[in-house]
Amino acid sequence: MNLLSLINKHKLVIFVSLVLFIVPFFWLKPGEMDLGGDSNRLYFYDPISFIKSISLYDVFPLGRGSIEPSYYYLPFVGFLALLKTIGFSSTQMISLINSLKLAVGFISIFLIVRALLLEAVQVRNSKITQAALLSGLFYIISFNSYHMAVFWDRAILSHMQVFLNPLIFYLLLKFFFSHSYSYLWISLLISFIFSPNFGLTSVPPFFAFYPLALVFLFIYVGVFRKKPIPWVGVCVGVVGFLFLHAFQLFGQVASLFDNSSSTNVRVFNKEQIEQGGVNYFTAVHGLAKGVYSILLPSAIRQLQWTSFAAPLIVIVGLLLNRKRKEFLLTALFFALTFFLVTANITDTGFSFYRVLFYIPGFSIFRNFYTQWLFVFIFFYALLFGFGSYTILEKLKPHGAKIFYVFALLFFVTASIPLVSGEIVTKNIIRGSNNVKSTFIVDPRLEETLQFVRTLPDDGKILSLPVTDYYLQIVSGRDGGAYEGPSMITFLTGKYSFVGYQHFGYLDTDPAPYANELMKYAKEKNYDRITRILTTLNIRYIFHNSDPKAYEDGFSPGPFGFMMTSLPKTQEEYSFFLMNLPIYLIYVNGPYKIYEIANSAYNSTIFIPGGAYQSREVSFHKDKTHDVFMSDETCSKSKYKYICEGGYKKPKADISFEMVNPTLYTGIIKTHEPVDSLMLVLQHSFHKGWKLILDQINVQEDSHIPVNGYANGWLLRDLESERTYAFTIKLEPQKYFWYGALITAVSLLALLCGLLYLLYKRIHNRN
Repeated sequence: MNLLSLINKHKLVIFVSLVLFIVPFFWLKPGEMDLGGDSNRLYFYDPISFIKSISLYDVFPLGRGSIEPSYYYLPFVGFLALLKTIGFSSTQMISLINSLKLAVGFISIFLIVRALLLEAVQVRNSKITQAALLSGLFYIISFNSYHMAVFWDRAILSHMQVFLNPLIFYLLLKFFFSHSYSYLWISLLISFIFSPNFGLTSVPPFFAFYPLALVFLFIYVGVFRKKPIPWVGVCVGVVGFLFLHAFQLFGQVASLFDNSSSTNVRVFNKEQIEQGGVNYFTAVHGLAKGVYSILLPSAIRQLQWTSFAAPLIVIVGLLLNRKRKEFLLTALFFALTFFLVTANITDTGFSFYRVLFYIPGFSIFRNFYTQWLFVFIFFYALLFGFGSYTILEKLKPHGAKIFYVFALLFFVTASIPLVSGEIVTKNIIRGSNNVKSTFIVDPRLEETLQFVRTLPDDGKILSLPVTDYYLQIVSGRDGGAYEGPSMITFLTGKYSFVGYQHFGYLDTDPAPYANELMKYAKEKNYDRITRILTTLNIRYIFHNSDPKAYEDGFSPGPFGFMMTSLPKTQEEYSFFLMNLPIYLIYVNGPYKIYEIANSAYNSTIFIPGGAYQSREVSFHKDKTHDVFMSDETCSKSKYKYICEGGYKKPKADISFEMVNPTLYTGIIKTHEPVDSLMLVLQHSFHKGWKLILDQINVQEDSHIPVNGYANGWLLRDLESERTYAFTIKLEPQKYFWYGALITAVSLLALLCGLLYLLYKRIHNRN
C-alpha cells in the first residue's frame, strides 16, 4: 500500500491526530508558561541550568541538603536543551510535550485496539477502524475528567504516561506478534529519552502499569492467540533496559539498601510502613469514588452529562457479545484496575487492600486513586473499543453509521474544554486570591537569579517570605505566579531554604529548627533567630518583597501557618530584617539580597570553637561558633570528654574550595600540637560523606552527626606547624559514573543496532 492510499484510507484518523497535535500550541501566549507544582517544570525554562543544578550529582541542594540521586532527568532535559539550542522557546517546548500527550496517546490507543481486533476477527473491515478511532478519542477525552484534569495544570513528568504507556505497549505488542527486534529497540530508545518516567520519580506509575500490561500481553498472545512468546527477546529487552538505565539505577539501588537513606527508611522501616503506608491509606481511602472512575465526569460542570456514554457502550457491548474471549480478558483487567483505583469494593476488599501496604515498598501506592488511574483508563479504553466494535458489528449498515456519527459528535462536544485549553489557561492556584498558574517570567527575576549564580558556593540562602511547606511563590509579569520548589535551587544550584519543611520539623527529627524558628519569631527574639541561621549555614537572605506574592495575592494561602508566627505583611518582613545582623548587597525591584555579618556566620566547612552535649542548639552568645552533640554520640567513650567540655578550638587555620557539590578540597594549617580537632561539613549527615586527610581515609567511627544534622569528624594528634591537605567527598557519587559508562556503551550498541536494521530494510527493498 503506497503512502497516498494509506492517507486516503485513514484520513479521519490522520486529521484527528493533526488537530490534537496542533491545538496545544494555542493554549499559551508567547512567553507564557506553567512551571509550578509539587515537583516543578523549571527544566522547560532553563534546561542547561537545571542539569547543572540538579541532575549531575547525588546532592539535592534544598534546605539542609539531602542525598537524592536525580540522574533520571538527564536524557529528557538534555533533549529539551537541544530543542532550546535550535530555537524552541520554553512555551513551545511545553506545547510540544502537551501535543505528544494528545496526538501520540490517541494514535497509540487507535493502533492497539485496531491490532487486537484484527487478530480477533481476522478480517479487515471499516468497523474495526471506526471502533479503534472512538477508543482513541475516549482515551484522550478521559483526561478532561474531574479526576485527571488536575494533571494538566500541574503537568508533572509522570503525566507523560498519557502517551508513553500506550506507545510502549503498542511497540511491545508488535514485537510479540512479529518477533521483529526493531520494535524492541525503538521502545528501549524511547524509554531512555523519557527516562524520568522510568526512574525514581516514576516508581509508582511504572509498577502500576507495566506489570499488568505485560501479564495481559503474555496471556493474550500466548494463551488466546496461541502464538509463541519471544522469550529470548523478552530477556534481551529486560537486560537492555537495565543496562541502558544503569546511569540512574545504580545510585537508586545503592540508596535503597543504604539504611541511612530516606528511600531505605520509606521502604523497610516498620514505623514508616505503618505511618506512611497503612495509616495514610486508611485516612485517604474515602477520597476515591467508584462512580467518578466509571463515569469520568468532565471537569466542566456543563458537560458532565456526557459521562454516561462510555459505561453505557461498554455494558451494551458486553451484553451483546459475552463470549468473545478478548472482550472478557480485557474486562477482567478492567475490573482488577477498578478495584485498585477505588479500594472500596466491599469491606473484605478494603481489608485485603490495607494488608498489602505491609509489603515493603507497596506504600508507593498510598495515593492509590491517582497512581492507578492511568492503567485503569488504559484498560477502560481497550474495553470501550471492544464494546464499540461489538455494537457496530451487530447493527445494520445504516444503524452502524448513525451510531458512529453520533459517537463522533459526542466526543467532539466532550473535548471542548481540553481542546480549547480551558483547563490550563483558566487554572487558579489553590489558596490564592484568584491568581492563575500561567505566567511570564519577570526580567528582574532573571537578572536576580543571574546575580545569585555569581555568589560564592560557601553558604546557603534563606528565601523570604517563608511558606508553610516547601514551595516558593514568585509573581509573573502579567499577573500570574509560580508556586513550586525553589527557583534558586533548581536554576542556580545554591542551597536554599524556602519553606517550613526545609528547616526540619518532625518530632523524630534530631533538630526541628522550624519549630524553634516560629517560636522565636513570635517572641521577636532576634538573637536566637540569628543563632538558628548561623547553625544552618545560612549566609544570604533573598527577600521577594512583592506584596502580590504575599499578602495581596496569597493571604493566607500557602503562608497561613507561618503567618501565625512570622510577619504577616511585606512591611513587617522589612522590619523583621532590620533586626538581623545583615547588610544589603543587591536590589532589583522587589528582589533584595542580604548577606549575614561574618560574626554570625560559620562557613560550609569550619572548625568549631567548642562542643557540648545537648538536644538542641545553645543560645549563649559565647557559643555562636560551637556545635552540639546528641546524647547517643556522647554516650560513646571516644566523645565523652568532648561532651563534658574537654574540647577547645585549636590554633589552626582552614581554607577550602568546592570542586563540585560532592567534592571539597582544602588545607588545615596548625600552629601548635593538636590533641583534638573537629572538622564540620554543614550538609545533612550521611555516612557516604568521607574525609581523607593527607591521602589517608579517616576512620568511620570518627564521623558523627553534629548540630542535629551536620557532618562532623574528630581528628586526633595533629602535629604543630604543619599543613594537612584534606578532601571531603560523597562516596555514592561513584555509582553514577559506573552506571554512566555502562549506559554509554549500551546506548551506542542500541543505536548501531537500529542503524543496521534500517540499512538491512533499505537494502532488502532495493
